Amino acid sequence: MASKARFIVVAFFAVAIFGTLTFRLADLQLASGDDFYALSQQNRLRRIPVRAPRGRIYDRNGCVLARSEPSYAILWMLPTAEAVPAAALERSAAYLRTTPEALAATIERNREFPYEPAEVAVGLSAEEIFAFEEVRARYPEMTVVSRPVRCYPQGPLAGHLLGYVGEIGPERLAALRARGYKLGDTVGCAGLEYAFEEYLRGRDGFETVEVNALEKKLGLKYAEEVTPPCAGYDLHLTLDVGLQRLVEGILVGRRGAVIVMDVTNGDVWALASSPTFDPNDFAGRISAAKWAAYADAPDHPLLNRAIQCSYPAGSTFKLITATAGLEEGLVEPEEDMPRPCSGAFRYGRWVFHCWNRSGHGPLDVAGGLRNSCNVFFYQVGLRAGIDNLSKYARAYGYGSPTGIPLPHENPGLIPSRELLERKWGEKWPRGEVINNAIGQGQVLLTPIQELVAFGAFANGGRIYRPRLVSRVVDCDGVVRATSPPHIRGVVDFKPASREAIMRGLIGVVNRFGVNAHYLAGKTGSAENPFGDTHAWFTGFAPAYRPRVAVCILIENGGYGESYIKWAKKVVGYCRENIIGEGAWPAPPADVTPVDMAKNAFVAVASR
Repeated sequence: MASKARFIVVAFFAVAIFGTLTFRLADLQLASGDDFYALSQQNRLRRIPVRAPRGRIYDRNGCVLARSEPSYAILWMLPTAEAVPAAALERSAAYLRTTPEALAATIERNREFPYEPAEVAVGLSAEEIFAFEEVRARYPEMTVVSRPVRCYPQGPLAGHLLGYVGEIGPERLAALRARGYKLGDTVGCAGLEYAFEEYLRGRDGFETVEVNALEKKLGLKYAEEVTPPCAGYDLHLTLDVGLQRLVEGILVGRRGAVIVMDVTNGDVWALASSPTFDPNDFAGRISAAKWAAYADAPDHPLLNRAIQCSYPAGSTFKLITATAGLEEGLVEPEEDMPRPCSGAFRYGRWVFHCWNRSGHGPLDVAGGLRNSCNVFFYQVGLRAGIDNLSKYARAYGYGSPTGIPLPHENPGLIPSRELLERKWGEKWPRGEVINNAIGQGQVLLTPIQELVAFGAFANGGRIYRPRLVSRVVDCDGVVRATSPPHIRGVVDFKPASREAIMRGLIGVVNRFGVNAHYLAGKTGSAENPFGDTHAWFTGFAPAYRPRVAVCILIENGGYGESYIKWAKKVVGYCRENIIGEGAWPAPPADVTPVDMAKNAFVAVASR
């Protein structure tokens, strides 16, 4: 009886054990089979991203300004969810010429993507990879993949306009993670590379490879698990490379900016800032030493002076003062001011000087502009008042961004009654109007604002948003986006007002030699509280039917008239190489070089 009971107990436990094993086996094979299969696949298969090349950037004539070129990277293949063996770190760090701690930190950054390899070296040349292949058996944890790297064939040319790329940082990654960005991705960091990131980026692909127990790549690719990358879209710019070289040549050895624009549609043909930088230096991972050399340089080469810096306007602002006085009916075109210029102007207990201490005598609007007489414009400014000066400055686009498609545009500063009252109270000194009337005082402008304003006067009043990109095209040649000319506002002119101002602007240029291209414009010498005077020249041509405008700003450059000769060279290039002699507007039959020399003709309204 006892033996039978023992048999029953043993049999019960045997059945229970085998039942449990059978149930567990069934659960593993049937219920959880797919999960465990996925885990086994994850253990032996690695998904390696295939980076998409960024879109190319072309000038208006098809010259390549930016492209992606083949490069190589070394990946660390160990699963990042596991502890990294110290021996492997020591061995690989020695080859990569880094420290085990730095290599471990690079791998740690990739831990948010378990079982994806970490990039531990990027931007390698074919020669460096050949050298690695000879010894790769000693480094089973590392493998080589192709990675496109950004290249700028023209070197520093148009560096501020193009911008540069770099590895995405933590703050930007947090903002872009929802759009598929991840650690190690390359993004635009400045210029067009930044502004048009969504078009230039492309879409990454991936390939699946098999690894052994040591995580060494076995070289097997699974065709059904390969997604090819999709290249980014190409940008076709309004920029002309030849003109860009010319304007950058003007700036060699100087700090400043030069911009050239088509006044009939807002197309920017050249945009230069100096000192500049080579965007190739930022491709891949820039070294800390090189970044510090750029960031700490006293002349700030990464700063785009064309759009990011604001300066006192100096006498170029007299265009605004003249417009305010004439359009408000406070000054007549042929009217002389009550006080002829004797070299100084007394207002209360203050004395305000003209640049010409000998004086200019009686002048009308055209004469005041031609001679850049401060005393004349002191009186016009007092008649117009701060409210009208602010009104017309803002009508021309000053005091707000122009909308040029580049990041971090400076809005400048236009004084208003509110601003002056915040600074001094309701009894603010009325002499401030005098300073602001000649572009000093509180007035701050950017070169791009200056160009847009003079372009608006030239074309009859249309404030164009500056255009840099004419179209965006995919790799199949399909146009994905266009940027038609956009008018942001309009300045209305009385015909008599425009004619008087035009006579003055033509006279400015005619004072300084032969004017074969019928250039009109305004010089400026802006007092600078931090150093020598800044030099401005902004003008357009041909005056009788304007097509091209140019702005030159030279920090601490002295007198604006020194740069009229360069503006003439710029206009000459545009006439010959962009517009073409056949399309260059012919002067009206009644306009002769003699008329130009005498400033005697009335400029016709532009298209």
